[in-house]
Order: sequence, then structure tokens, then C-alpha cells
Amino acid sequence: MPSRLIDYISIRPEMQSGQPCIGNTRIPVEVIVRAWWYTTVSEEVICNNWGITPQTLRIACWYWGCYRRRTKIGHAWTDWAERNEGLMWLSEYEMVSLPSRQADA
Repeated sequence: MPSRLIDYISIRPEMQSGQPCIGNTRIPVEVIVRAWWYTTVSEEVICNNWGITPQTLRIACWYWGCYRRRTKIGHAWTDWAERNEGLMWLSEYEMVSLPSRQADA
């Protein structure tokens, strides 16, 4: 498991055309974010389906809220990402609840 927050997200031109991916996988962060935003399935199901940890799901959502603000999802999560930034950088993931999602509305 990565020890630093920035190790959870990789951006490499030769992988997925430079889209942000989960760690060293070919799973785009956007796929994980959309799985949370558009569905009503549980955190556990998403993590099991994609082979990620709950921490990785939170980091993917946080990344999207911080760096993809121009998207519908990123804009909705901006405040959540800013409120939880300190905990994320301190690796206190278990203290961070997941952001709201469209399916909850």
C-alpha cells in the first residue's frame, strides 16, 4: 500500500493517454469517481469490483474534487475536498467520510 497520498494517483502519458489513474494500474480515476457519483451501490461493492481499498476510493474522490473542478462532479465536491484536505495529507483516511453523490439527492 502506498505510504504517501500522491502515490495513489499516477499520471503518465503512456498510460490511458495521460489520464489520472489509480496508482500503477490502468484504472482511470474518473471511472472510480463515476462509480461512486452515479450509483447507489455501497463503498464495499465499489472497492471489491475495482480491487481498491476504501482509502483509495476517498483519495480518488478527493483528487477529483481538488483538481477536476470544471466537471459536474468536481464542482459538487470542491467544498468537501477543501474541508478534508488536512486529514487526507495526514493519511487520516478513516476520519474522512465519502462525499455526497448524485444518487443520494
